[in-house]
Amino acid sequence: MKMSFILPAALAVFSIFAFFPPASGANSSSPGKTKPEAAKSAEKTAASKDMKIVGDKENKKEEVDRTKVVVDKNEAPPDGEAYKPQVNKFDLDGDGVEEIITLEQFKKVEAGDYFHLVVKKVKDGKESLLWKSPDYDTSFSSEKGQEYRFFIGDPGIEDVDVIGDIDGDGKIELVSAEMQSDVSPTSFRVYRWTGKEFKHLFTKYLFAEEPSDPKNFAWGKNREITEATALTWAAGFGKVEKPGVVIINVTYYKSPAPKSMENSTVKGGIARAGASKNGFKLMEWTKKLGEEF
Repeated sequence: MKMSFILPAALAVFSIFAFFPPASGANSSSPGKTKPEAAKSAEKTAASKDMKIVGDKENKKEEVDRTKVVVDKNEAPPDGEAYKPQVNKFDLDGDGVEEIITLEQFKKVEAGDYFHLVVKKVKDGKESLLWKSPDYDTSFSSEKGQEYRFFIGDPGIEDVDVIGDIDGDGKIELVSAEMQSDVSPTSFRVYRWTGKEFKHLFTKYLFAEEPSDPKNFAWGKNREITEATALTWAAGFGKVEKPGVVIINVTYYKSPAPKSMENSTVKGGIARAGASKNGFKLMEWTKKLGEEF
């Protein structure tokens, strides 16, 4: 599909409500029941084996199941209702009792709400605060504390994407996508549970090394689409299937010439990927790259 000047608005909507299938084990309190048509279509699409990479060794299953995914922020809330932060349950310490990981309001502004990331311990049916992320400057012009900024409002959604061992190192990570503007790659904040807090590791982008043949995705700095004629990037994390194996939403962008978005092409797909030294390696497409909008 050839895209003209209407592309920014179209991709903005696509980026927020990416067409992931619903995460298995999602908490029943997840907001909304209606989904974008693309999400419904994805649920009916069978996995493609065309790009399967063989030879990957499976990680051994841990005694405590830490691959459970409880996040699905791709469901649109019912008409007239605001998006609410996901309530995630995950056994962080391996004691067999799931902790609650969610967002709690920090500050309300005209455009939306700022939040703290919180972890709560559950014992005998009672919740107690185990950890809360630090305060931060809510001015978007400030860099102070932005690694722990979570915002939900008119400009976009910054919630928890997935929780689990994304890189197969036996430790628990939390991934949250930052808001993005119009046609732009997605930056991800990655945190690791230390036993006491979710420590921020880095904020980076996940680009395919070869846009036209996206087999390897590497963490790195941003690449402006106005400076390239083709880019492929991970637009979101949809699921941690098991340690070191994730489901990612992939976006492909191609323009006839640098610094021009006119007549550009955008495609989307869903892939299963395994952890590699610098990012992830494509294992197979569960939904091939296609012109979905």
